Amino acid sequence: MPLPVLWKANVTTDINRPAVSNGIVFVINEQDMLLALDMKTGAKKWETKVALASRADSPVGVDGERVYVALGGDDGKVLALDAKTGAVVWQASLGRYFGGEHHPVAQNGKVFFEVPPTDAKPASLRAVDAVSGKMIWDFPIGSYLVTPPAASQELVFVGANQFDAASNRTTQLFAIDIATGKQRWAQKIEPQLGKHLALDGAKVYLGINGGVIQARNAATGAGEWTVRVGGTINDAIAVLGNAVYVGTTDGALMALNAADGGVRWENQTKSDILTVPALAEGLVLAGGQDGYLRALKADTGAEVWKVQSPLRKPFAQSEYIPPLSVSPVMADGVLLYYNTEALYALKLGK
Repeated sequence: MPLPVLWKANVTTDINRPAVSNGIVFVINEQDMLLALDMKTGAKKWETKVALASRADSPVGVDGERVYVALGGDDGKVLALDAKTGAVVWQASLGRYFGGEHHPVAQNGKVFFEVPPTDAKPASLRAVDAVSGKMIWDFPIGSYLVTPPAASQELVFVGANQFDAASNRTTQLFAIDIATGKQRWAQKIEPQLGKHLALDGAKVYLGINGGVIQARNAATGAGEWTVRVGGTINDAIAVLGNAVYVGTTDGALMALNAADGGVRWENQTKSDILTVPALAEGLVLAGGQDGYLRALKADTGAEVWKVQSPLRKPFAQSEYIPPLSVSPVMADGVLLYYNTEALYALKLGK
C-alpha cells in the first residue's frame, strides 16, 4: 500500500460508497447488511439487515445522530436509525415499486428523498423532519429523479426526467427552497443530465451526456460556463475551493477553474474514470476501469502513486482485475478505499 494502513475490514466481496459521521463508518454489503464500523480501528459497532436496500453509488445518508437508508420493493420506505446503536428511530412509507436508486440526504434538520409516482400523482422530492420523520413538504418532480438530492444551506437541487403523453422526455434541473419547498428556479437540460451534481457556495456543477460540464448560478439557474471535456462524465465530478475535478470515460482526469471552466491540467490515465474524485491534503484520488486507485497532485495533476485491485479468480473462469468503481471517501485525515476485496482505512499526512 502507498500509505500507512490503519485497518482493513473484510466486509464483503461487494459494497457501495461508505458514509462517515461522528467517527463511525457506515456501509451496506451485498448481503444487505448495514454495518457500523469504528473509524479509528475498523471494529464493528453494530449491524442490521436492510433488505432490498438501495444499490446506488452512495446508498446511506448520515447526520450527527442518525443514519438514513431507502428500502425498495413492494413496500418501499425510508428508515432512520440511531447512529450509535442501529435501532430504528422512525420510518416513512414510499409506496409500492420504489426502486431505491438514490440515497436520502440530510441537511439543516431535514431529510430529502424521492417518492415514486402513483396513478394519482407524479413522483416527488419529499422533505421530512430529521428527528420525527414527519413530512414538511412534497415537491412534484415528474417521472423520476436522475440525480440524488444535493443540498446547500438554503437550496436543494435535483435533476428529474419528465415524460409527456407521447413519451417525449425532457430533463429539468430544479432548485427548491429548503425551508418552504417552493421552486426557486428550473432549467431544461439537454441532451441528458448525468447522475451527479457538485456544489459550492455560488454555483451548481453538472455533467451532461456527451462529455460536457456546465456551471450554473446557484441562486438564479443562469448558465455561467459550459466546457466539453470528452467521453461520458459518469459520476466523476467534484468541487473544492476554486477548482472542479472531473473524470471521463475517455480516461482523462482533469481540473477546471471554477470561475470560468478553463482547463488547469489534464492527466490521461488511459482508463475510464468511474468514481467521484476524493479531495484532501493536496491530492485528488479516483478509481478507474483498470482497477487502479490513482492519487494526483491537486495543483498540477502529476501522479503521486497508484495501487491496483487484486486479481479475482472466479470458478471455471479466467482471472481478471475488476474495475474500481466504489468512490473513495476522505474523512478526518483518513482515506477509505475499497479495493474490490476489503475496505481499507489509509492514513494521509503525518
